[in-house]
This record gives sequence, C-alpha cells and structure tokens, in this order.
Amino acid sequence: MTILLGRNGSGKTNLVEGIDLLAALARGTPFTGITDVDRGGLFELRGGLRSCICFRESRLGLQFDAKIRFGGRSQPVDYFIELASHGKSDIQLFTERLRIGDRIFFDAENTGGDLLEVKYDNFSRGKNPACQVSATRSVLSRYEEIIRNSQANSPKLRSSTRTVEGVRRYLRSSYIFDPQPKRMREYARAESNPQLLRGGANLSAVLSAMRNGDEERQAALERITNAIREIPEEPFAVIDFVDTSLGDVMAGFVPEGNDGKSDGRLIDARLLSDGTLRMLAIIAALETVPKSSRIVIGEFDNGLHPSRAELLVRTLAETASRRKLNVLVTTGLNPIRWTGYGCRPRHGGERQSYRRGIVGVKPASGIIAAPQSSLGRHGRRRRRRPCGAGRPRPDARKAQDGARAAGPVRYRPRAGSRPRPGGGR
Repeated sequence: MTILLGRNGSGKTNLVEGIDLLAALARGTPFTGITDVDRGGLFELRGGLRSCICFRESRLGLQFDAKIRFGGRSQPVDYFIELASHGKSDIQLFTERLRIGDRIFFDAENTGGDLLEVKYDNFSRGKNPACQVSATRSVLSRYEEIIRNSQANSPKLRSSTRTVEGVRRYLRSSYIFDPQPKRMREYARAESNPQLLRGGANLSAVLSAMRNGDEERQAALERITNAIREIPEEPFAVIDFVDTSLGDVMAGFVPEGNDGKSDGRLIDARLLSDGTLRMLAIIAALETVPKSSRIVIGEFDNGLHPSRAELLVRTLAETASRRKLNVLVTTGLNPIRWTGYGCRPRHGGERQSYRRGIVGVKPASGIIAAPQSSLGRHGRRRRRRPCGAGRPRPDARKAQDGARAAGPVRYRPRAGSRPRPGGGR
C-alpha cells in the first residue's frame, strides 16, 4: 500500500489520471473517444486528451517499467508511448516502443499524417518486417493482429504474443475509484456478481450480492461490517437491505440497541453521512476486486474525521496484504499525522524525490509515507539547519556556565541609547 501526500495543486490527481490513461490506451481506446468530463466519451479526462500535454509543449510521453518472465528467465520490460498534438484538438500517436530484455518487440513511428510504420521482431533470421497501421490507437492493443497478418508461425513468436498480452493485461487491470456519496443514495438493480462502479453507484447491489453469495463472500461482508461499525457516532449492529418487487435493492444500517442487539430500525443509504458512505465503498472495493489487482483511490480520507483515519489506514493495509493488492491512495493530510498510524518515514539513507510538493520515500514498513516537505511557498526549497545548528560549542557552553556562576550580568547601555526599564538587568 502506498500513500501519496501533497498540497493542493501539486499533481496528485495528475498521477491518478496518468495511470488511468495508460490503462485506457492499453485497452485500445481510440484517441477520438477520449473526451472531457461529462461529454459522453469512451474515456473521460479533465479537459480531454489535449489538456494532458503540458503548456508550451506539443508531446506527451508515458512510460512503464517492470519485470516479466520470458525465455525461461526474468527480464526487464520497458514500454513507452508518446502522443503529439496536431493543431488545436487533434491528437495522434507519435512513437511507441516495447522492449523486453535486449529485444525490441515492436517500434512504431509516425510517418506523417494518419499512419504509423511499425517494425516488429518476428524471431527469425534476416531483417525485421514492417507494416503500416493507423495512428488512432496504441500498437500494444493491436500487437496480436499485426503478428497474425504477418503469417509467421514460430514457437518464439507465439510465446511473444502471450508475453505481450500479459503486459497489456497488467496495464489495463487498473481500478480507479472515486466514490461519490450522491450516487450511492439511490436504488441499484440487484445482480449476481456485480463489479463496483467507479463512482460507487451500485454499492447496494454489490453488498447484496455478497450477502447472497458463498461463504467467502459472506465472510468478506462480515469484515466490511466490523470495519465500518466504528465509523458512525451511533453504533449499529448489522448491514441490512431493502428489496423491492422490481429487483432493486438499497443498503442500510440497523442501529444497535441498549442491550447490544439490533432494535429493528433500518437507516438506509439516503440518511447516511458522506464520510460513512465513502469509507463503505472504499472497503467494499478492496474486498471485491480480483486478487493481485491494482487499485487507485484519490483523496481517500475525504469526508472522514481525523480520529477515524487510523482505522481506515489499518483496514486498507490489512486488506491489501491479505488479498495481494497493489493499492495507491492520495491525500492532502499533514504527513506528521501518519507517523502514529504505522507509517514510519525514514530520512537517513533513504532515496527521497521532491517535485512540486510531492514527496516519496522507500517503504519503512508495509506503508509508504512522506516526510515533511522541504518545499516552501512558490516551490522554493527551505534552507535547513544542519544537525546541531543553533547549539553553542562546548567551549562556549563552559563560558556560559562560568558567567552564570559569577552572578547576574548587568546591562550596560551603549552611548546614545536609552537605559532599559526595570533596573537595567
């Protein structure tokens, strides 16, 4: 689990959208289908794809590094894709490359216009073949189609197809969650095995499917209940549901009576607070995604009281460890708070990177925390005093001790200055 801390406007949301954009490109989303928010596109970004490019720049590059098993051993993977703007709104693929070990599986360059020249390794002697494809979506999503059209049939080429598909599967298996309590306060259509939506609109359907599922899913619902029970001010006993004759469902809490048992009332999702619904959706997301998935949650503590932050962090860390999840959450909370929540930032000997207020360090335990940022206002680095600065030297301390033993020091005004009131001491 990774906690990313930064001030407002430091780029936390940019990082989340960059991961989401790389997953969309790996899925083969056409560039024309990437639009601004609430424009009805296949994939939505703030300002659209054109706004992802920095000011006064004409290109945008995304890179992914990892290791994968190929050829009987683990080898490094280097994937790079670069987009270029043509005009005010047109975005095209400029370059794209995939290298595994010392082999370049494919290398694509824009030849001008709407076409790409793709050179790929066919694992045969001689010069690597080349072909032309459209520059409207990524080559990674069309690698199998390119190999199939080459009519090459070698064991290594078939193995490379499975390897590239593994890289693509990993990139596109990113789950970005942005829980919106307003959408969770509506009835949801009951399903047998639903996947929690990005905004959490079908949260009630997901929890209902866990109630009606097998023992493993019922145990997951029990863990969610135990974790969320500590959040509201009023304790509750269980999570219950309201089922309609049309097949819709809404989740709610049954309060706990004075005797420690449920009193029969149901507080449905329309009456629950925003912070309670957000935490319920976040924990449910980690319990329902496939194992070994990658999850990104922006401002995960939004709407949550600071006294409940420790409970949320420990719950997320335990779930991520148990289900082998790769979890990235962002927050603007003061980094000093995290030192008491199992996050132990380490300064000495650790590699630290500072860029526009975002600070990252290597993990000291199961959670990565950030030390206090050394960037001041306007991005200027604060001057830090070295260790021991401000303390007198040993000989100076001895002189001070001797002066104290000799008695109080009387104030001698300088020539032309006024005497200090109170006797001049």
